[in-house]
Amino acid sequence: MAVSCSSDQPVPVCKDDKKALTEFFWGNATPVETLNPYELRSRYATVKVFTPNSGRGSGTYVTYKKRHLVITAAHVVDASTQSYVWVVTPERERQKGWIVYFDREEDICVLAVKKLESILAVPLKVNRSLPEIGETLTYSGYPGHHDLLTLRGDVAGIEKISNDRTKITIHTYGWPGASGSGFFDKQGYFVGVLVALPVGRGYVPQLLESIVFATPISMMDFEKLENHLCAEQNWIKPEWCPTDK
Repeated sequence: MAVSCSSDQPVPVCKDDKKALTEFFWGNATPVETLNPYELRSRYATVKVFTPNSGRGSGTYVTYKKRHLVITAAHVVDASTQSYVWVVTPERERQKGWIVYFDREEDICVLAVKKLESILAVPLKVNRSLPEIGETLTYSGYPGHHDLLTLRGDVAGIEKISNDRTKITIHTYGWPGASGSGFFDKQGYFVGVLVALPVGRGYVPQLLESIVFATPISMMDFEKLENHLCAEQNWIKPEWCPTDK
């Protein structure tokens, strides 16, 4: 399904996208009426990420400089004994995702995938500024044993955690399996990656299940990502890479 809109919008969506996207994925199912077109678009770009012989998480299927990628958390794929993991769409389309960017400290990973036929990628538009306190963000993912869920949450704070790493603290809910989900603002900008549930200390350690940490997407080194893509071979290497002399 082709989508054509004004290029000055953060993510190219049109007024009819909500109906079109819903019909594309769910036939005559009831539309997700509470989501704006940007939130709906990011929901339908959400995938599961499976690490062979290990666990799973969530990810966001994006396009960046004409390359199809999945952004997830590094710890989702950390246990992989291969250079790839499995990416699975809501329609159960399955493809290998090849690790082309891995940052354990910031907990961000990027996978290169061939074009998926059953879902639409979100053009990656990055909000390099940290969100405002009280700003509402949305993420979609596969927490616990649930099917695809979309949750909203308000930014509660910006803080430093271990090794002086900046994290966005968001008042929402997250469970194992939601790691790697992408947070988007109401204008469709990619803001951060869900990476952790904080553990508070009272008389005993206590899980703060209504608070999650997200790594700001601005912490990703895009120059490093591009260098890694250009160092790959075959279909992964983009056409825009410098040619060898």
